[in-house]
This record gives sequence, structure tokens and C-alpha cells, in this order.
Amino acid sequence: MIRVTPTDDRFDVVEGWDDRLFGDDDAFLPDALVRHRVTLKETASRKVERVVLRDGGCVVVKAYPDRPGVEGLGRRLLRDAATAEWRNGRALHAAGLPCATPVAIGRLARGAGGDGATRMVLVTEYLDDARELKDLWTDARALIVVRRRAVHGLARLIRRMHDAGFVHEDPHLSNFMVRGEDDEGEFDVVPIDLRRLRKSAALGASARRTHLLLLYQTMGLVGTRTDRLRFLETYLGDVDRETLRGEADAIEHAALRTIRRYRRRRSRSAYGSNRRFRSLDAGDVRWQVRRELEDDALATILDDPEAAFDAPDRVLKDGRSAQVVLVGRWVVKRLVPTRRRRLVLDRLRPGKAIRALRLAFLLEISGVPTARVAASGRLVSGGLVRRSYVVSELVPEASHVDVALTATSDRANLFGRIGEAIGRLHKEGLAHRDLKAGNLLVDAAGDVILVDLDGVRMVRDLGPERAAADLARLFRDLRGRADATSAEERGLLDAWSGWTAMDVDAIARRIERQRRLRPRGT
Repeated sequence: MIRVTPTDDRFDVVEGWDDRLFGDDDAFLPDALVRHRVTLKETASRKVERVVLRDGGCVVVKAYPDRPGVEGLGRRLLRDAATAEWRNGRALHAAGLPCATPVAIGRLARGAGGDGATRMVLVTEYLDDARELKDLWTDARALIVVRRRAVHGLARLIRRMHDAGFVHEDPHLSNFMVRGEDDEGEFDVVPIDLRRLRKSAALGASARRTHLLLLYQTMGLVGTRTDRLRFLETYLGDVDRETLRGEADAIEHAALRTIRRYRRRRSRSAYGSNRRFRSLDAGDVRWQVRRELEDDALATILDDPEAAFDAPDRVLKDGRSAQVVLVGRWVVKRLVPTRRRRLVLDRLRPGKAIRALRLAFLLEISGVPTARVAASGRLVSGGLVRRSYVVSELVPEASHVDVALTATSDRANLFGRIGEAIGRLHKEGLAHRDLKAGNLLVDAAGDVILVDLDGVRMVRDLGPERAAADLARLFRDLRGRADATSAEERGLLDAWSGWTAMDVDAIARRIERQRRLRPRGT
């Protein structure tokens, strides 16, 4: 039914809720109908309250204040958040799927809330005895069997939604609620925050895989392969193990490609729309600076980067095309083009300094250990890039991997950590043509850190041949600098294979066939 109040508030109300939400003077939720209110969430975009009614019922009231200017106009012309959640909730309810059923929606006229603001209001039923799936999953006291039931409950819900043509495009743990166990000890999982719900006439196999892939990326609930297999086993129903693993592998491969693309877009946006970075002009140098790493010492370097090379704490490298110095906790690298064509090419395409910033950020969000780059800048004069700078954090108490190998008594463990670091790199589809001891650091905790990312390249599909070439370069260096044995190299490959899932014996044979590999003892 539609209710229009004397103050021009217009509401759509489900039958049976009219008298429970509106008073004798047609006011929306007057004090006479409310026992008490509790604010559950309040942000600039919405306010969420739990309202206990006088008749003993309980509802959730979501108020969405109108935005000023163009953004507000766009929200009103298109479907706003409240209307989207109302329609999606009513559609789920009509399909017999669990949800916090919407019971009323309307626009409160200006001044109705006491602050002179116009707002959309959505009222839904309150889910009794429910908690966020995120709270259950992150509860350290939760038993393994409880978590498994949560996985099964979510899988049953997603399958029912897919069969009905529904897809939740924002499937975070906090967007699902868990209600008490049923007679069989299973959880009832309910979707909430339905603004991003989409309805299709039918969902084919490809569309279902795409949504499961999105769910994999955004929900820690299915973070391990074992959990994903349990999820798929419930989702697919009565299937044999071969079909189950085949479907799992298909989604895994698609997930890896999609995650790589997403992370690369984020790294490219470090010189663009990424909010974690900002542009800064200091003198003739145009900088891109990472916001959370800014401090007074970094600001001094950005104001006059050449002063860092005039009075450094220590000179780390003094080459013809690159010089590296240490200033406090910052490592400053200056890149000078030594070929005329580089002067032009660095102006037309991203140079080494820009690539260093993007790659360092890509490795960081991909879980590959590396030193964080705080700033990247270039000096342009006469339309040409004359010099570039990269400022990165110092890795404290670190030594090059060959030095650490000669100093440690547990070489096998360190070789394993080297393999893990390179395995993480290769798993992300990143090759390193200059993988050597000088580009690997070991910190005080024994973790291996990648530095000097000039040799890192993104490849579409890092196969065994390219991986073997990278590892052969490293083995050549470790045999010459740290007297690496065949058993130690095998330990490195075993740890590396744990991340890449490539055959160790086949890779070892490919490595030995590489022409640039140094024989042992030479």
C-alpha cells in the first residue's frame, strides 16, 4: 500500500505494517510507538538503527541523507541505495529466499528529521538471534566444526540464489548474517546489504563461476583450498570427486588470472587515481608520494633530492647510470639516462623510477616481500627527462643473502625462505631476469626481501622455461658466492614449488641446461 502523510512524506508500506510504523497523526515512528532505539552504524552516507516497537516487534531503520550537488542529483535520477535494497529484498522474499524482509520505504520531507535534511528511509525486519558471519569466522573461540557448518550454510544459500537467478556482487563476510543451528546442526545464512544484488533470468555455468570467483577473492571464509573444496561439494551437490576437482581447478585458474589483473590495475593507478598516493611538485621535480609514509625527513629529501647525494650517511652504489645513497631511514636512488634515446623514451613511456614505484606496490599487495617505495620523481627540462629519483624505506639490520648464508648455522632453512620468496614472485606471474644475491636481502627476522626491481617483468604466463632461466641466474650467483650445494638447491626448489606447483625434477633439469649456469666449484 502507499501512504502519504500530511507533511508530504510518501511511503510504500507492506500490508500489516501500517499501524505499527505510523501514529494517529500519520507521523513516521513517533515516540508513542517506539520503546527504544539503538544506533548500529552511522556514516556520512547512512545511519542504521535498531528500533524496538511498543508491540514487541523489532525493525531496522536505514536513513540515507540526500547528497548535495551533482552526486545527489545522480543518485536521485538513477536508482538510489534505499530503492535498490527495497526492490531486491522484496524480490528475494517473493522467491522464497531468506533475507531481512523490507517492510517500508519512503522519503522524509525536509525538516522531518529535525536537522532540515531530506532523506530516504528503508525499514526492514530485524533478524533475531543473528550475528555477522564475519564475527563468527574471526572468533578465535569458534570450533573447527562450527566454521565448517558456516561454509556449508553459505554454499547452500549461494546455490539457492544462483538457481533463482540472483547474484550478490559485494559478497563480503560482513554482508551475511548467521542464525542459530537447525535440527541438523546447520546454520541458516542470510544476505544483507542488498544494494549490489543483481537478478537475471538464468545463470549459466560461466556466470556462476564468475560469481564464485568473486566470492573467493572477497571472503576469507573460503581462503584455503580445503575450504573451497568443502564449499563446492555442498554447492554442486551429489557429484563425484573427479567432477568436483575439475570444477575447482577451473575456478582456481580463472581466479588467479583475475586477481593478477586486478592487482596490476591497482599498481598502475599508483601514478593516477590511487588514493594512497598523491602528486607533489617540489622545485623542478614532479613527485608521486605515498601518503602513509610521509614524514619530515622524507619532505626534506623531496624538496632537494640532490642534497642527499652531496652529504649522504653512506654511499651504497656509485655507478655511471645509477647512484644510491642512504639518508636516515631512506634509501635514495638517482637514475641518469646515459643514452640519448632514453631521454626521449622516458618522456613518452614510464621510466625506471615510475616502474619501480608501481612494481614495489604490486609486490606489496601481492604478498611478495619487498622494500616499500615512498616516492618516485623525475626532473623534466626542455621536454626531456634529465634525472629520475626513487626513495624507498631502509630494511633495518639487513644483509645480502650471500653474506647471511655464510654467517648462519641453519643454511637449509634460509635456502627454503629464499625459495618461498621467489615462489611468491613467480606465482604472481612476475619474472626477474636479474635474480642474484645482490638483489636479495635477509632482515633481522630471517625473512628474504626483494630489492632493486629493475629486472622484474610482468608476463602473461610464467612457464617452466622462464622460471628456470630466473633460477639459473640465482644458482649461478649462489654457487660462486655462497658455495651452494646440490642438497641446498634442492631445498630451495622444494620451497619454491610449494607456491608454483611446478615439477621440481623437471625444473632442476631445465636449470642445469641453462648456458649461463656456473658449474659448482668455479
